[in-house]
Amino acid sequence: MKKLPSTILPMLLSLTCVCLLAGTLLGVVHYFTEEPIAATEKIQQEKAIKAVLPKYKKLETDTINGMPRHKAFTKSGEYVGVAIESTADGFGGPFTIIVGFDATNEICGYQVLKHQETPGLGSKMTDWFVEALAEWTPGDKPLSVKKDGGSVEAITAATISSRAFLVAVNQAIGICIDQNVDQTTGATRKMKGN
Repeated sequence: MKKLPSTILPMLLSLTCVCLLAGTLLGVVHYFTEEPIAATEKIQQEKAIKAVLPKYKKLETDTINGMPRHKAFTKSGEYVGVAIESTADGFGGPFTIIVGFDATNEICGYQVLKHQETPGLGSKMTDWFVEALAEWTPGDKPLSVKKDGGSVEAITAATISSRAFLVAVNQAIGICIDQNVDQTTGATRKMKGN
């Protein structure tokens, strides 16, 4: 029987060419879509800030513990509230919310900026927690789901997403009232010097 010629080298060359072509195409697509995506995210962020804060004329933005903080002021410079972006790891991956607080540190509202949670379950967090957050007042203990001894009803069949959402909210609360926040549990500890 005659020995067949080796096909390993042609296969390697073909696969290398396909990988180089695919990598180049992905790089080109990323290059042309990076700016429009960033612009869209900026517009979404601005809309979310307006939705979660009382009326304001000026924003001052800084970062605390890696979380953007947007302080809002009237035209005359009076402080009206703060919007804090917080990220946590949910069931489907990381998600980002923005929580608004008025001048007395009470929660004005929240918006989900990005999430990868299961459609129909974890994605319900956009309106599931409105009542629980409206009832929270400064000085209350950190928010947690009923399964963990808290007072907040978890989204049915989405306890992991609910816990993660409340961790993100507790992180925002901690930044708002100048507390150090555990990035895993959302528990707060008073910062030194406060």
